[in-house]
Amino acid sequence: MPFLLISEASLGELNGRLAEPLPINRFRPNLVVSGGTAYQEESWYRIRIGSVLMRVVTSCIRCEMTTIDQKTASKGVEPLETLGT
Repeated sequence: MPFLLISEASLGELNGRLAEPLPINRFRPNLVVSGGTAYQEESWYRIRIGSVLMRVVTSCIRCEMTTIDQKTASKGVEPLETLGT
């Protein structure tokens, strides 16, 4: 995807269910949104940043890159295991 979007609310909700919270950079987002409710961004069709209007084409699949700790390069099962529930 050319742009990856995540909301702080979604990360906060996910981290509330994890034994160890994940940093937002684990998801490699280009755009981070504040406000709203958790996972609200999954229903958006368009977003506007200033005068730029963008169409949301599709959700990004939940890839295994999110399971790799960027500091240690160790691979785990989270967040995919929890997101699967």
